[in-house]
Amino acid sequence: MKTKIEKDSAVSIKRLTIYLLLTILAILIGGSLYLKSYFNSDKLEKMIIPKLEETLDREVVIEDISLKFLSGFGLRIDGFKILNSDGFKEEYLAQFDTFNLDVALLPLLHKEIEIKEVSLIKPIIALEVNQSGDKNYQFGVEHKNIENNSKESSQIGLDLNLDKLEIVDGRVRYLDQSSKLDIKLDNIESRSSILLNGREERLITAGESQIGNIVMLGLADNLRFKDLDFNLEHQLNFDLAEKVLNFEKLNLSLGGFNLKSSLNLLLGEDSLEIKEFNGKAGDSTIGLKAKLIDFSNPKLALDLKTDLKLKELLAKLPIELDLDLVGQLSSDISAKNLKLKEFKSSIKESNLKGNLELIGLSLANNKLPVELKDINGQIKVSDKELTVDNLVVGIAEDRIKGSLLVVAWKEMLTDIINQEASLGGNLNLALEADTLNLDKLIVADNSEELADKKDKKEDNKKAFYLPDFNLTANLNIGTLAYQGEQYQNIAGSFNIAEFKVKIDKLEVNKGDSKAAVSGLVDYEEFAKAGDSNQIDANLNLDSDLNLALIKKELERLDPKFKDYQFAGRIEADLRTGFSVKDVVKEPLDNLDKIKVLGDISLSGERIRVPQLTGEIGSLEGTVAFDDKDLKLLDGRINLAESDLAAKVSISDWRRLLSSLQHNNSDGVIDIELDSKLLSLDELLSFLPTSKDSATKEEAEEKELAELLPDFKVNSQVNIKELKYQKLKTENLILKAGLNNKVISIDNFETNIEDGGIKSNGKIDLARENPSYQGKLKVDNIEINRILSFFTDFDNKLYGKINLDSNLGGVGLELNKILESATLQGEALVAKGELKNFILIDKLNSWFSLFDDNKLDFKDLDGSINLKGGKLYLNGFKSKTEFGELEFAGYSTLKGDLNYKLTYLISEKKSQKLDLKEKELFYAPQSKRVQLDFKLKGSVTKPELSWDKSIVEERAKKKVEEKVDKKLEEGKGKVEEEKEKAKDKIKEELEEKKDEIKNIFKGLF
Repeated sequence: MKTKIEKDSAVSIKRLTIYLLLTILAILIGGSLYLKSYFNSDKLEKMIIPKLEETLDREVVIEDISLKFLSGFGLRIDGFKILNSDGFKEEYLAQFDTFNLDVALLPLLHKEIEIKEVSLIKPIIALEVNQSGDKNYQFGVEHKNIENNSKESSQIGLDLNLDKLEIVDGRVRYLDQSSKLDIKLDNIESRSSILLNGREERLITAGESQIGNIVMLGLADNLRFKDLDFNLEHQLNFDLAEKVLNFEKLNLSLGGFNLKSSLNLLLGEDSLEIKEFNGKAGDSTIGLKAKLIDFSNPKLALDLKTDLKLKELLAKLPIELDLDLVGQLSSDISAKNLKLKEFKSSIKESNLKGNLELIGLSLANNKLPVELKDINGQIKVSDKELTVDNLVVGIAEDRIKGSLLVVAWKEMLTDIINQEASLGGNLNLALEADTLNLDKLIVADNSEELADKKDKKEDNKKAFYLPDFNLTANLNIGTLAYQGEQYQNIAGSFNIAEFKVKIDKLEVNKGDSKAAVSGLVDYEEFAKAGDSNQIDANLNLDSDLNLALIKKELERLDPKFKDYQFAGRIEADLRTGFSVKDVVKEPLDNLDKIKVLGDISLSGERIRVPQLTGEIGSLEGTVAFDDKDLKLLDGRINLAESDLAAKVSISDWRRLLSSLQHNNSDGVIDIELDSKLLSLDELLSFLPTSKDSATKEEAEEKELAELLPDFKVNSQVNIKELKYQKLKTENLILKAGLNNKVISIDNFETNIEDGGIKSNGKIDLARENPSYQGKLKVDNIEINRILSFFTDFDNKLYGKINLDSNLGGVGLELNKILESATLQGEALVAKGELKNFILIDKLNSWFSLFDDNKLDFKDLDGSINLKGGKLYLNGFKSKTEFGELEFAGYSTLKGDLNYKLTYLISEKKSQKLDLKEKELFYAPQSKRVQLDFKLKGSVTKPELSWDKSIVEERAKKKVEEKVDKKLEEGKGKVEEEKEKAKDKIKEELEEKKDEIKNIFKGLF
């Protein structure tokens, strides 16, 4: 039991302790009050703000700042603002309502920093780039040596414990006025803790952060973000001594995208190693191990394993993509010795191997013409080769299968990156498909894009890069659809090396038509300059095409071809060699540089074209080319009635075609035409009918002398039977030539029944108005045939005519030829008859000369002269049964008649004529009646009239003779008797006239 003294002593110690504590508390309170009063808001502002403004080069505003010392050391700042400099949209760079810092004091005595709380209330940060490109977050501050800072910090042996680091309702905005990019982060909340163990050199932090809303404006059209929120949950253990950073938990959520992962990093002095990263987003996983060493010349090694479910993964991404991608992508790839700084040159030294597998991929995009689906394949990479096996790509309803082998792929990739002129390695490609719709793969370029391409054409040429590479390819497509058409069995194999494409075979079939190409294309100069005109080709074409297919393709090019009808086949076996520049630019001037060898064969039937009015029954022939000659072999055309066979040979045909535009040539064309039957009526029916045809012919006639090339033509024509309207000839032979623009008809002959026609001459086409001249000989031709053909005077004049004449004329158009035609010669009809003609009808009605309404004659001869569109017949005489017939005059080509005829009747027949005053009709010094007529009108309506002038003159003379006789007899009579005699003579003269009128009554 304690004594009183002990009790009092104990009480005194307690009281002393209490007093001491109270004293200390009073000192602390007083000190705190003193410090707080000493470091008041104004003094603190004067201490802090100038330093901040000097450092930031910005004006700083603080509404209030205070220190706390009661429960520990504390700092509170209210209304903090950093103003922007001039030229920026926002007034403040940064601002916040309140900043709180609470630090426990006692742990500081043990070199421990225990921060109870750091909080930032409503911070607002506005980062901005103005129109001039100036940034409001760039300060003119000299940065201290980071390495020294890191050394100093590593030497601080303090422990730091931050229980609570908090941001409440923060906002951040990034605005770039030059690009209109505007990013806003709103409702930023963060709460985390930090523990730093200085003695163990370990940092531990954990916490969670959120951004309530993220808005991004002004991004590219093809890149759009959804309205986003963001969450980050982490748990980190950082061994500062070992420099091992271990994220035991690193969970990220952005919009609907959630990634749960763990990460283990090793930070070396000159290296960074991801010892292990494992992430999972839905059913997709990724595993990564990587090491980066030597930061000055970094080298990377990594192992990557992925198993990605693309549809689920992309659906949760915050980016709105015009893309629908589904399927699975798995990879297991290992890479070593990747030199990042020298990547272009170090690929060959790297070591990459592994595989990538595509499983059920499908891709749809609004810029893709068709959905790509069911893509499967395996990509394998080794140190030497890259292979793509079992590749299958679905395009609409089609499936394309393929494989690819790239040998020495690293060398090839290095050369491509460095744009070497020649690529190392080799490519082997194989593609096949049962069906392929090409229309769904072709995308029409946007007009604006085309304009951009046109504007940048020159720049593209400069940037053009096409190296030499080695490729072997094989192509097989069962059915190809293109523009609504189906093509079958497309097969091709080709090889590319040394800037040459060697086409072993490229074959296309459509129905019963096929075409195959092989050969060599040299594009070396094109690869260097980017000019497609520098491509050279040597190709072989072998085709067998149905003309119906060609017609259909022509209709696609131009709907007018729907009016064309033809059937048959065209076959070609050609070998060509050319440079694109020679074909595209002035091909006629470069024909000597274009090689064409081989032949083209045509066999057509039932051919109708709008330009022709009739149908061609069949057309066939073969055109053969070689270095010098072009030949048409066995050409044949058959119409409904006519047939024509042709052989044509053109020597030096290239020079001839080239000279067409220069009007000179050394070429020679040989033509042979043969026909069993040729109907000119049928041929003429094929000619087009046009209102402008005459105008065109006149224009062509004017230009003919200028346009007609100076080349040589030899022709030989043999026609067994020629028909034209009522005319039919046999065994027509024509031998003619063209030289110096002059057509020489060396021989023309044909038979008409038992007679024949022969002619020769020249047609001068060199003159402005082409002229012709020659000789025409007609032997024993039935004259009615000629008259019936050329005139309407048919079935009236019969007999065999012989004509020997010269002919000539000017022009090519038919009317001009007839108007200008000339013909001079002598004609003879040895024996003939005139029937059913108005002359015979009239004479019979007056004198009944003929028994059967016809007039037989012989030895009809005279001169013919055709000029000025009139046919003059001069001095024509003929003998008949009743006398001689003479006539002269002319007829026009229009059929007008103007002739005088004289019929001198024999004396015997004249005596039998019952004709009063017959002596008035006697020819001079004879007793033969002479009848004179005028023949006018037209061939179809002839008008025959008696020429009364001679008879009247004779009658007048006879009367005058009688008057004179009477006067002579009355000389001795008185004047009165004389007057009576005169009156009587006059009465007698009038009576004679009446008698004459009665004789010729009805004739004139």
